[in-house]
Amino acid sequence: MTNKRKLPIVLLATTISSFTTPFMGSSVNVALPMIASDFSMNALAISWVASSFLLAAAITLVPLGRLADIYGRKIFFLSGSLIFALSSLLCIWSGTETFFIAMRVVQGIGGAMI
Repeated sequence: MTNKRKLPIVLLATTISSFTTPFMGSSVNVALPMIASDFSMNALAISWVASSFLLAAAITLVPLGRLADIYGRKIFFLSGSLIFALSSLLCIWSGTETFFIAMRVVQGIGGAMI
């Protein structure tokens, strides 16, 4: 595939990931009451569900950006997309509130890599 033929695919991939990462960070707020009832969470624990993603992304964004400059943006973009997707799937299958919050942290790290 030539570089000109790859351009629309690269544009689509970066556009979708640029939308998905902030969307996942903020869309969970709509589902917080349902998550709280499913896991029987108190107010403190449910606040961690919303905050853990943003906190992890904010802490790791600058260091991961520097590492991407050093080692290559493509590998970080692909790795971040994979980490983000896998942690999203694991959030769906989580059985405990601790595991769910941990996967939200991993989602934030993957989102920072994207």
